[in-house]
Amino acid sequence: MPRKPPLYTQHQHPRRNSLRDEADSEEELPKEHRLKLAQAHYRSATNNDSLRKIARQYCVPSSTLNDRINGKLPHTETGKIRQRLTEGEEKALCDYIERLEAWGWPITIGQLL
Repeated sequence: MPRKPPLYTQHQHPRRNSLRDEADSEEELPKEHRLKLAQAHYRSATNNDSLRKIARQYCVPSSTLNDRINGKLPHTETGKIRQRLTEGEEKALCDYIERLEAWGWPITIGQLL
């Protein structure tokens, strides 16, 4: 027996529409900015809302908001910690490679090591 399609799509569901309308203006902001706003809301002294409700209001995953509140760093920050070269060293290396390329001298792997 074939399955019936749902009566509502996510955007048409009457109970979810009110949350969706509140969050539309927040969705236009970058995710990191929305996470910071949600953290500030959660930590505010006048906050009586649950973490999940705040996450829905700011259109961010509740697990991510919980992680950030508990001190976990974003992937962009943890990636910088694992980098072997600083941004300045990486730029200097790229400039050197581009200069050699402009002169017609290809760089070898041995020169990089």
